Amino acid sequence: MVDCHPAVGERGRVCCAPWGERWHGAAARPAHHLIFSDVRVLPRPVPCPGRQITPWLLPPAVAEAVEAQLTAQ
Repeated sequence: MVDCHPAVGERGRVCCAPWGERWHGAAARPAHHLIFSDVRVLPRPVPCPGRQITPWLLPPAVAEAVEAQLTAQ
């Protein structure tokens, strides 16, 4: 992750259109956008339950599955 910024910028406009969302969840809290670089696509998806809390730790089994695919490329 290289950046994180509020979804709503100056003048109340949503940045990152059309995919950026203004609100987060049913409580309609202001959203933030996460920006990543050097993203690599895995040959096969690795299922992983997400969490909307921080800090969140990647389960070891998921990390091993991802690492196995990255080293095989």
